Amino acid sequence: MQYALITAIDNYLDPANNLQGCVNDAQNFRSTIAKISFGFFNEFVIKNQNATKQEILDSLSWFIRQAKTGDSVVFYYSGHGSQVPDMNGDEIDKLDEILCPYDFSWATKTYITDDEIGDILKTAKDGVVIDIILDCCHSGTATREPRKLFKKSNTKRFIRNPDLLSVDTTYKKRRGLLQKQIEDNSNHTLWSACRSDEVSMEMKIDGKIQGYFTNNFCEVLNDNPTSTRGQIYKKVQGKMGSKYQHPALYISPIALTKKIFT
Repeated sequence: MQYALITAIDNYLDPANNLQGCVNDAQNFRSTIAKISFGFFNEFVIKNQNATKQEILDSLSWFIRQAKTGDSVVFYYSGHGSQVPDMNGDEIDKLDEILCPYDFSWATKTYITDDEIGDILKTAKDGVVIDIILDCCHSGTATREPRKLFKKSNTKRFIRNPDLLSVDTTYKKRRGLLQKQIEDNSNHTLWSACRSDEVSMEMKIDGKIQGYFTNNFCEVLNDNPTSTRGQIYKKVQGKMGSKYQHPALYISPIALTKKIFT
């Protein structure tokens, strides 16, 4: 059995955080996995006002609980990302990476940390294959906006945390707890739109705003549906080039040689 949880947020509870291309990204990813026939018998799409913190965590937890040995789970997220001070000492740069749900709030600490995702993954049964795909930014210098080559937009996929001014952010290129947990598990893979010190961009492609990473990732999947994760990653790197952003892949050597989503 295969499961896909697809999450996209353009319209936030606070309109100041609104984005433009995340729902387009989710539609692109959803149509891609359907087209290449990975057979996702259980698919759930949550977007905008439905993509609350509780709904995202509950849905991911449900998929992980349902999955049995040999099953695969895909969690795709397109939206804002940010950072918060690490509270349990598990991050070398003293920062936890977060996803920003629809009801995101600094005041109420309504966000999803990498530790929370990691705790859910730990409950997976042995042999469950998990791919997490994040099209957002986590770096303090990162905004998801077009360069001069593309039509100007104010859209950003990073919300700056005002509390980080007092936190040491020297270590930009890091290997956090979630990344380590995934690399140490032969069945878990984390795909990221850019490195921790880079910009994750969105731009007008084929007449609509889309994530640069998601667009290239989906094109490669469409053209190479039977390729291994390592082969997919190299092709995505090649298509994206080195001028704007570099996709990141956290993966075990075993999973690297297996067909994607298996």
